[in-house]
Amino acid sequence: MPRLESISGTPTAYGLGNFTIQLTDADSVVTTKAFALTVNPAANPVDHHDLVELPSGGRAMISYPLVTGVDLRALGAGYFADEWIVDGKIQEIDAAGDLVWEWSVDSRFTYRESTFPQRFALYPAAPHGGEVDLWHINSLQRVTDDGSGDYVFSARHMDAVVRVDYPSGDVDWVLGGPLPQGTPANPLAPRLTIVGDALGGPRRPHDARLTGDVLTLFDNRAGTGQPARAVAYRIDETAGTATLLWQITNPTGQSSPGLGSNRVNPDGTVLVTWGALQPMFQEFTATGQPLLTIRQPGGTPYRIVKVPPATFSAPVLRANAGGDAEIPA
Repeated sequence: MPRLESISGTPTAYGLGNFTIQLTDADSVVTTKAFALTVNPAANPVDHHDLVELPSGGRAMISYPLVTGVDLRALGAGYFADEWIVDGKIQEIDAAGDLVWEWSVDSRFTYRESTFPQRFALYPAAPHGGEVDLWHINSLQRVTDDGSGDYVFSARHMDAVVRVDYPSGDVDWVLGGPLPQGTPANPLAPRLTIVGDALGGPRRPHDARLTGDVLTLFDNRAGTGQPARAVAYRIDETAGTATLLWQITNPTGQSSPGLGSNRVNPDGTVLVTWGALQPMFQEFTATGQPLLTIRQPGGTPYRIVKVPPATFSAPVLRANAGGDAEIPA
């Protein structure tokens, strides 16, 4: 099994423009591979939140390209006619490294649909104290169980989860966010009616995953004073509804400023990473009873997934960690 020695990259404001990976095999042969993750890393810097491996050997990824000279006065006081923003873009790259499909939030939504815009000031030359991140895509899933190949993503600064039709690029539905502000050239994206959720849908969500008609996500609730929660909704596209199935709230009662995940395991248990909160993560029964709680002061994992023990080899893990391989009894 090759051992990963290092990953290095050329940083850009919102990610890495390219990677160099160095592997060492069992015979101490070093292999170095350098590659650009997008066709044009300078124009489309790769965002770090997610990457989807495609069956064809290609990949889908998130990019935050810079757009200058944007009029954001519709957002209210503190925004100007000459702003710099970062778009949210999905790109498909084939195995040969060629761009085969792309989609951007900016082409389908208006700026007034940004509910939580943030100035991150990663571009020092940006006016007014920094560029504005209007959308902030932070998870990306390609839907395969229904054969559609559609994309589902969560957007922290839209308070929303979006399903994008593939390959047309039409927006199938949006869960959360404000009332749509479409124009004749940019039609209204259909909003699902949220049923049975006293909190009215997500705020600053992460880790949206659609399995069949059930959508799970981590709902940070940042800035609301309400507790972070893991939630699941049943999506009925025909009726245009999203019905709350269950929720698990953070035991401290706090909202989570960022990060976090919510995964349903094959056995029906639920693994929740609380992001920038403690406990660091917890596993729950299907009815929400805690099975496992892990705390680590200062620990802020982005996501945690549960992997079957049979996936790992104890001797290989020990050997590659710098120790000795386990000697069978």
